[in-house]
Amino acid sequence: MGAGSESAREREAREFVEKAARVKLGRGALSAELRDGVLLCLVVRALDPSLLDDVYEGPAAYRQMENVTNFVRAARELGVERGELCTPVAVHEERETDRLVDTILALKSLAKDRRRRSSRWSCLGRGGPCEIREDASAPSKLNQGSYGVMRLQNPRERLTETNRGAFGRSSAGMGRWQAGSHGIMQ
Repeated sequence: MGAGSESAREREAREFVEKAARVKLGRGALSAELRDGVLLCLVVRALDPSLLDDVYEGPAAYRQMENVTNFVRAARELGVERGELCTPVAVHEERETDRLVDTILALKSLAKDRRRRSSRWSCLGRGGPCEIREDASAPSKLNQGSYGVMRLQNPRERLTETNRGAFGRSSAGMGRWQAGSHGIMQ
């Protein structure tokens, strides 16, 4: 079954995958295009980059199955209900295309819901994948450096003798040492 004979739901799922993964799918069946899991993983990464670390792009079937399994697991973590989830084996073997379409369309719906609920999400439908926008008044993560990691548990805690001597500070305030690279970059 080629792209010309797809149902309206399959076309909608195809369009969502193309937009989220920023690719143009071939004319083949949707299930054949997605069986290795690479594009499915790219869709999840567009919604939440922290959910998937690596995506395998190669001929090894067991690694392709890992891609699809990771996609299903990530879709579940994003909030897709169990009844809407496809199974990794069915995707890899190009069976149960309707379940795959259900999963993709559920992800699309979640992306729209996130965009409506939060001004921090810039989701699909407006030119690109979901990205979390930082509050303009807050320092960016890049400019914070290791600030959050190195700060004292109790901000009123005094500096140790070693730090006091090295930096000449005896106050309980946040010195450059505790501020990590944040203090240096200001």
